[in-house]
Amino acid sequence: MRNYCTYFDSNYLTRALITYDTLRQHSSREISLWVLCLDDKVHNFLSQGNFPGINPIRLSDLEAVDRSLAAVKETRSQAEYYFTCTPCLAKFVLDQNPELFDITYIDSDLCFFNDPELIYSEIGKNSIAITPHRFSDSNKYREQWGFYNVGFNFFRRDDDGLKCLNWWRDRCLEWCYDRLEDGKFADQKYLDDWPCRFNNVKVLDHPGINLAPWNVGDAQISKTHREIYVNRKKLIFYHFHGLKKVKKTLFDPNWFIYKIYPCNILISEIYQKYVNKYALNDKVSFRFQAEQSHLREHIPKLPYWFTGNEKIECLYYVIAGRLFWLPTCLPFRVIVELLYLFRRSYLYKIIKKRYFESYFRYYH
Repeated sequence: MRNYCTYFDSNYLTRALITYDTLRQHSSREISLWVLCLDDKVHNFLSQGNFPGINPIRLSDLEAVDRSLAAVKETRSQAEYYFTCTPCLAKFVLDQNPELFDITYIDSDLCFFNDPELIYSEIGKNSIAITPHRFSDSNKYREQWGFYNVGFNFFRRDDDGLKCLNWWRDRCLEWCYDRLEDGKFADQKYLDDWPCRFNNVKVLDHPGINLAPWNVGDAQISKTHREIYVNRKKLIFYHFHGLKKVKKTLFDPNWFIYKIYPCNILISEIYQKYVNKYALNDKVSFRFQAEQSHLREHIPKLPYWFTGNEKIECLYYVIAGRLFWLPTCLPFRVIVELLYLFRRSYLYKIIKKRYFESYFRYYH
């Protein structure tokens, strides 16, 4: 049995179901997933549905046991309070289930493509495991927010694992804010010195662990038969950080923020498959989803001559590689190739220089 924990509210329910489905699908062992339900809608949905291995936890139940967590709630924003919950949840699960030998915290926007036992084989007998961001060259400046990512953390129930987890919880209760201050940032930057501060810490350097927008730019992605490889190693899970649903078939992958020029495998084998799963789960959990923002509120306005013309606006952002579009009538790969060729054409250079120069100067 592998034991995991995560948390999310109803806004993240659709993508959290992908995490659960793909984790269960690819795991060679049975899984238990403890879910901290950040609102009652999620708890009701998970309690009433058939989700083998899921153990829903009410936020009020965690706060009733962990009074120190509840005491800081009024001093933090909603996101900051959620960050504070990360180590508190892992500790709560271990405390309430003394039969567990370990716990793995995972973010709720992951998608597994391979057996996570590949990760545990790397962890071996270590007590703690953390995942480096492995920032691409164009994203190195982001190291100021932390060398390691909180998306996947492992703690064994032994002296070293519990010492680390308790220390992390205490620090987050003291200070956990969404800003850089005195070498701290949210719940994440505390991980920076764990390899020196604690014993038996494993830094997971496998390139297929936590492939994400901040490191995929320098990765060599290939596909053989049914397997996707990252730098010649199997892709285990991808972290879909920053993906936003704009319209029913229109998604913003936030590629421009991380300066990503996507290859066909990233688009068709990773993002398209994830968005397809998103659409299926959306039908199940649609009544709990927050109302999607209007396109004009989601993306910056174009030059004034396109104001009010949403179709042209969508088309431009798709052509520019700003949005991820799921067309319903033509093969996706063909459209991607045509857009790629168009972006290399002389005509596109003229359009870019004449009409969209200010946009590109702002973003690139």
